[in-house]
Amino acid sequence: MTPKAEKLLPKIERAGIKASLKAGHVVSREELLEVKVQLMPTLLRWTLGGFSAASAYGSYIQFNTGNSLAALGFLLLAVLFLFFAWVGILKTLGHVLEGMKEVDYANAGELVSLALISIAEAVGTVLD
Repeated sequence: MTPKAEKLLPKIERAGIKASLKAGHVVSREELLEVKVQLMPTLLRWTLGGFSAASAYGSYIQFNTGNSLAALGFLLLAVLFLFFAWVGILKTLGHVLEGMKEVDYANAGELVSLALISIAEAVGTVLD
């Protein structure tokens, strides 16, 4: 398995477990391919959250000094940074696997199979 696929596997497992618990049964292969997977790294999301807080503070400072235009600009930046920190980049697993050039269909099938096995093990004990 490629390094990119190895990094993707835990994200697929988390999304699959969440979808399985929501559905009340272990997801099938077709259902797993429709699950949205978070692609943005956690560190980047935390960094964007920090930028959001810094922009909000900058907006507060600008409002206190009477500079409304700059304050609104900082406020807009804070909201944008917060949105991307909160939502990140979500794509369906099927779309992600189609876009990965270095992963051929055999590796993609192996990746999905490994994820399904892990999801079944994790969810099977919870739903029983």
